[in-house]
Amino acid sequence: MIAAVQRSGVFAGRVRRNISLCREHFRLTLIVPDFPHAEPGQFVQVECHEEARDVDRPRVFEWAPGSTPGIAAEFSQQWPVLRRPFSIAGLRQAGDGVELDLIGRTVGPGTRFLAMRQAGDAVSIIGPLGRAFTIDPDSSVHILVAGGVGIPPLLWLGQTIQQRGWRVIGIAGARSADLLPLQLMSEPDRDGEPVACSADPAWRGLPVVVTTDDGSRGLRGTTADALRRVLGRIGDDAPRAAVYTCGPEAMMHAVSDVCATFGVPCRAALERVMGCGMGTCQSCVVALKDDSARGWHYELCCTQGPVFDAARIIW
Repeated sequence: MIAAVQRSGVFAGRVRRNISLCREHFRLTLIVPDFPHAEPGQFVQVECHEEARDVDRPRVFEWAPGSTPGIAAEFSQQWPVLRRPFSIAGLRQAGDGVELDLIGRTVGPGTRFLAMRQAGDAVSIIGPLGRAFTIDPDSSVHILVAGGVGIPPLLWLGQTIQQRGWRVIGIAGARSADLLPLQLMSEPDRDGEPVACSADPAWRGLPVVVTTDDGSRGLRGTTADALRRVLGRIGDDAPRAAVYTCGPEAMMHAVSDVCATFGVPCRAALERVMGCGMGTCQSCVVALKDDSARGWHYELCCTQGPVFDAARIIW
């Protein structure tokens, strides 16, 4: 069951299903007997190796006399020691526990391990972690701008906002059609007009703009190009819009610049390499503007983020 009081912990989940979304992306759905209340923008730290593996067994490396020791190749073949952070793409009550959706892109040993998990496999997670998106109830329209594998928290956010009866527009971008992690039920508009083309339950019925760098699907261009068109089309409502974004940092920087031009608030969910996800290792710092004499300070992406006011981020 979903707990009413928020707390974080270590939870043993099982894979309910694992489906391919496109050439490199997958959606992993876990079933967890009990999981705390969580909100869009929060994340979990996922263990990306089998629990039964003997992690303490020493290994011996030998080198010929006079040679230079080098063990990079040996270590490169090992399982990932640290957990990997994944934004929660969906959370719902099921008859036998809580279903939790994660979306990943296969780029290394950790994500490769998760992409190969099958129904019934055990997966350990820590969460929920981080601060969620703040949803402005006074905004006239909520615009979600996702780039590549940055789409997970925005899928859940869009579903949450729709359930409150508020107006939402989605923008999803990728380099090419075969790298788009959003499943579609019809072709998106090539001129960037928002249309209900998403097959994903979280964005079903939502007006969506799809962009690809090469023009293989939807609008040829970037998500920032699409956002500029959407804000221009909504006219007088633009100053009362709110933008939420997640994706590659350069993309979010461009989205933030568009929002600044239109005077629209923007909240960005950042990605950082996180050793722990709980503020202990201090590895996921983000530079933010402030009113001090120096003009900026660091905050931790894991505990003080991952969602930040985009206007404060030093890109």
